[in-house]
Amino acid sequence: MEYIKKLGEKARKLIRRYNEKDFRVSREEFPYGKAVALLTAFAFLLRMFIAGNYISSFDTEWNIMWAVQLGDGFFNAHSHVYELDYPPLYFYPLWIVGRLIDKPWIGNYAPFRMMAIKFFPCLSDSLTIAAIWRLAGKRNKPLGLLAAGIWALNPACIVNCACWGQTDCVLMLLAALLMRGLGEKPGVAGGASLGG
Repeated sequence: MEYIKKLGEKARKLIRRYNEKDFRVSREEFPYGKAVALLTAFAFLLRMFIAGNYISSFDTEWNIMWAVQLGDGFFNAHSHVYELDYPPLYFYPLWIVGRLIDKPWIGNYAPFRMMAIKFFPCLSDSLTIAAIWRLAGKRNKPLGLLAAGIWALNPACIVNCACWGQTDCVLMLLAALLMRGLGEKPGVAGGASLGG
């Protein structure tokens, strides 16, 4: 466990050093940044509201089973979790969800259970809005805001994460961040893509 804490601290230091200038918003960007922040918050709340009210059992029951079984052994998960087909990066959020679902007041109440299992896809999809704005708004801020708004209100994106709880949203966020990184620091972004 100590090794994981040290590894996490090293990752935080690297991310902090890498992103010091990336998240600063200039005076001319501020109105757009504020609009994107509000759009992202609205999109997240909308997705979570839908997630709690749309009870689906097709893929989400598999996710719930995997999340709960990750508690039996995290690092050897592929040996004891039935048909687990996620990459290791998604085990961390899935493990957190499993610990939440173990709580009776979440696991036994379908809307809370759906919100727990769909939380990380909804969060990732919402953060993709800001990543799209940073990517598309690099040359044209209003066009970047339009692109972010299209993603935020796209019914296919909303249904994908809020109704079905698909983890494609997590990969889309990573892809958008990777594209942003390739434009700024290709060496670091390329190394990160090989590690993920």
